This record gives sequence, C-alpha cells and structure tokens, in this order.
Amino acid sequence: MTVTVVVGAQWGDEGKGRTVDYMAQTADLVIRFQGGDNAGHTVVNEHGEFRLHLVPSGIFSPQAICLIGAATNLIMIFLACELLSVASYVRIRSWAQLTALLTGRTL
Repeated sequence: MTVTVVVGAQWGDEGKGRTVDYMAQTADLVIRFQGGDNAGHTVVNEHGEFRLHLVPSGIFSPQAICLIGAATNLIMIFLACELLSVASYVRIRSWAQLTALLTGRTL
C-alpha cells in the first residue's frame, strides 16, 4: 500500500489545495487532519472556483473517501455552509455517508 502525504512547511498559500485536488483523482482516501476554518484552499476545476476551509480538497473526486480528522477545529455551522456550497457538484447519498466525513474523535 502506497501512502502519499501533502504537508505544508510554511504559513500561507503553498498550493496544497490544488495539489490535493489533483492527486485525489487517483486516491482512495483524502484526510484533513488538523487546522481550522481560518485556513483556506482554493480549488478551481471544471465545476468552478471553490474556497474550502474545512472540507478536504479531494471532495470533488467521486471515488475518494474524505475524512475530517480529530485535530481539526470544527464548527458545525461552517461545515454545513461549506457542504452546501459544493452540494450540487458532489454526490452525497445519505446522512450516514455525510457523517462518515468526520472521524469519531472529531465529533
């Protein structure tokens, strides 16, 4: 099993969101493991331009399971608004699948 990790080494825009969005096309799992809604990743794809703060940048890859890890400072209303902003482009089949975005310790 191969694991690829994208970690920023500096504060600021290093292109992590764009990199993860591209790499997620062949990934099984994309995890946002830490941080909060103050950080942001801009993803530009065939659907438009999206500014993501909590949702993992791989959300647009249908085969990739996206998780939000325990070290992420999560404010549910911000997460709900962000999911609504991508809802017409992302296939979420059920609330069970949506809550699977969150690892048990995040809740």
